[in-house]
Amino acid sequence: MIHTLDRLSFGSAFLQEIESKGFSIRFETDFDKVPALALQTGRTYQMPTFEIAKSHLTTSSAFWLFLYRGDEPVGTAAVILQDLGVEPFEAFLKRTYAHQFPHPSGTTILEVAPPVCDMIAGRLAYVGELNFHPSIRGKRDLLGAFAQLIQLTSFMEWDIDWIYAFIGDRHMRARLDLVYGFSVAIPHAQTWNPPDPEVRASSEWFVASNRSQFEHSIRWRAREIMGRLADQPEADSGNG
Repeated sequence: MIHTLDRLSFGSAFLQEIESKGFSIRFETDFDKVPALALQTGRTYQMPTFEIAKSHLTTSSAFWLFLYRGDEPVGTAAVILQDLGVEPFEAFLKRTYAHQFPHPSGTTILEVAPPVCDMIAGRLAYVGELNFHPSIRGKRDLLGAFAQLIQLTSFMEWDIDWIYAFIGDRHMRARLDLVYGFSVAIPHAQTWNPPDPEVRASSEWFVASNRSQFEHSIRWRAREIMGRLADQPEADSGNG
């Protein structure tokens, strides 16, 4: 188990990685500001779970993290706490999707992949609204540090069992699950009743980490960053 001081140290490493590349992080819980800020990153819509006008979001159950270049937001992600109690994950998804993406037949989701159902339970954090300005999408170290801070904040804030997201198949071909630091990746995570919703697909991957996997991953990722930053030459102070 990682203690609080270790987590703070790891978080500092990710912040240094981001700042060393000329970027900064801002934590946003003023939800009224979110749509306009997200639009500046290029995101033109919000998924139903995170739709400000319709979802009952609170500062104790959701937050947005923004990546800035100077005063310009160039990246965003949102996280929401989902405390399932004893409700199975499959039942939770089918129930919530039936309201968010209603289907004429009354059945929105035909199946959730059995490996997903077998693993996921308890207190969850769902990561969504990931979007990055085209000018930074190839900066894998930067995006990885940003994603690790999202996960670290979620585990520290809510004492969760799992953190998860859904990633489109074309993004998985670039192995964004590894960039973002997830330990589990399951293809065709859910089967939608045709036709697929406009912003979702049956080809999506389910990516996730439980507490043990996350703590193992973040330890070596942070140490790798600290070692790399230590090897960089110090900036010339200009004194002499």
